[in-house]
Amino acid sequence: MNIKTLLSHFMKSKRVEISELRTVIEQSGNGHLPLSCRVELLQSIGNVEIVNKVFAECCKKVYPLWGNEIEDTLLRKLLCSADEYLYHGKGKADALVEEANRLRNYVEGQSCTESMAGWAVISLCYSIADHAATMLDIDEYEGEDDGAFDYEVWNTDFFASMAFAGGNPFVDEGDAGKRREFWNWYLDTVETLCRKLDAPLIRIDAPKKKEVEQNTVPQRTQTYQTPDILLKIQQIIEKSTKVFNDYCTGNWDRIIVEAHCIGDVRTEGYFICNNIVSKMPVSLSTADLLSEIKNEMYKQASIEGAWLMCKIVFDTQKKFIIEFNYDNKASLPNDVFDNPERLETAFKKSPRAKGYTPVWWQEILGKKAKYLKNTVIVEQFAIPQRAQTYRTPAILSKIQEVINNTLELNIEQCNAEWDKIVLLGCCMSTGINLEGYKTKGNQKYSIKVSLQSHYILDDVKKEMYNQAKAEGAWFYCIIELNPDLTYSIRFVYDDKSQIPQDHLVDSDDFVAEFKKYPRAKEYTPVWWQGILGKKAKYLKNTVIVEQLAIPQRTQTYQTPAIQEKIRQVIENSMKVYNENYTGMWDKIIIKAEGIDSITTNNHFISKGTTTKFPASWKNFDLMEEIKDEMYSQADIEGAWLTCTIELMPNKTFTVCFNYDEMLDNITPDNFSHEFKNYPRTKEYTPMWWQEILGKKAKYLE
Repeated sequence: MNIKTLLSHFMKSKRVEISELRTVIEQSGNGHLPLSCRVELLQSIGNVEIVNKVFAECCKKVYPLWGNEIEDTLLRKLLCSADEYLYHGKGKADALVEEANRLRNYVEGQSCTESMAGWAVISLCYSIADHAATMLDIDEYEGEDDGAFDYEVWNTDFFASMAFAGGNPFVDEGDAGKRREFWNWYLDTVETLCRKLDAPLIRIDAPKKKEVEQNTVPQRTQTYQTPDILLKIQQIIEKSTKVFNDYCTGNWDRIIVEAHCIGDVRTEGYFICNNIVSKMPVSLSTADLLSEIKNEMYKQASIEGAWLMCKIVFDTQKKFIIEFNYDNKASLPNDVFDNPERLETAFKKSPRAKGYTPVWWQEILGKKAKYLKNTVIVEQFAIPQRAQTYRTPAILSKIQEVINNTLELNIEQCNAEWDKIVLLGCCMSTGINLEGYKTKGNQKYSIKVSLQSHYILDDVKKEMYNQAKAEGAWFYCIIELNPDLTYSIRFVYDDKSQIPQDHLVDSDDFVAEFKKYPRAKEYTPVWWQGILGKKAKYLKNTVIVEQLAIPQRTQTYQTPAIQEKIRQVIENSMKVYNENYTGMWDKIIIKAEGIDSITTNNHFISKGTTTKFPASWKNFDLMEEIKDEMYSQADIEGAWLTCTIELMPNKTFTVCFNYDEMLDNITPDNFSHEFKNYPRTKEYTPMWWQEILGKKAKYLE
């Protein structure tokens, strides 16, 4: 009996179960079909091919919802490739994953519905590559629903249901009726594919030839999500709202501001009330703001070109959606082509690489066009996503220290009004250069930076590098501080074009930098590989993969008993501090190392200076009790190696644990004893520790 016949017979026995699932959908308040029901259904079928084809049909079901929000041809081509692979055996799974990885950041940046539809396709490609393991072989699954998991591991069918219904059921978004419709269709699809495995249920056409030409334009990295640009968008929203109040009557549901920046800047405004669209004036300063946004985005990656059109739509709550058109000929005003010189002027003002210039524009420009070289962006795309983060208590504390030092050193300047403080740090192995300025309007004013801040940033660099050495170390850092003391920070690892001209370093500096902070080849851009030559000793890129493979832990310190012990630790440390010191402090740090035995040390920070003070002997037993109690919660996860408590003057505190990172000045014997005292499963044991333990290690099951 062949597989089709077997499945046909099998589905006859499943009809009662599917009928029961329809009842679950009907009785659900939000129309959702729980993950546990879908897992049970698909696992009972147990056929990888059927699961992935069901997922593919889900993607095609929500394909029309993509609209113009997502680069249509890119995702359609990827979905068509996945469809060809599943139904006709064409292509390779690895190629699908590679393209999915290239598109995921772009998809992530879209609005909700479109983003979910796009994520469905990305998820489909991953499911194909891992043989539907997230449905058929879920690790340690205990019946949780989709909402219990991080969005990056949601299944294709759940993404598609959100796209179809218009939102997430776990946060009361979307239409329950539409969600019921989707899940009932889903069950129909499962039944149909079990009977008729080889025929696609929904047809999807590959992009047409002209669309493919458009599709050759690579994914862009330019973003409007920087503090400066977001502020300008907010100003446009405020000005447009004021214009409506000054010149229009009645109410509005949404306001639309459109800009055509093709040679010159032209703006149009509309308001929508009860689905009726009416024209409205646009503030003169709005055109200037949009022009500034265009220029700032262009500078982020000039080879990608500048956008030609921008559309901002916002509601009464000031929530907005913004769209940019860089290449789409069909969306441009007709009068543009009545006067092609406007497009020539636009290109001359903001040239781009040939790879980012669509064919129709190349034809207008002719042979005399001077295209920018496009090697940088290609190299950047080749760099995998990094796992390094500055969002650890220790690093956040150091960044805050840099900010505090800067504010204290420039107290007179900072007491006056300012729009932003910017710190630029070039941290190379050959030296550290940190400078800063504040802005007021369009003016920049230099400010002082402390010598200590130089060293702190260098420490930040080292700590982030130690998180995942294969990824390399950043060599340039930008901190932007707002008047409300919130800040943003970004790091440059690969793109030397982001370093200001007066900060540029020579090739020898990059040789020295690599020698001090070696990285895997895949994390080394092509221009840097060229400097290093063939003799470069690249790190193997297994470290980060191994670290990422460690599952998320469930152990918590947020139980009444452990919370009380932490409070006792803090009180004991404060008693010792008060016995030895007087005066104000900015932060107290209590750190315990629990490898083989418990040791503790305390520090306090005052005006940027870190000072050690004695530890309370009472804390040794308390920290050991905390470690033992957390270990008993889930012993398979292992016990923490270090615990760091950071106390603020307002008596708030944070607690951070390190389970997996190797510590300096600790012998292999210490780690062997630690494992013997607190054994863990192999999947919770990082590779460096496995190597110390050897083959005789007795891991927990």
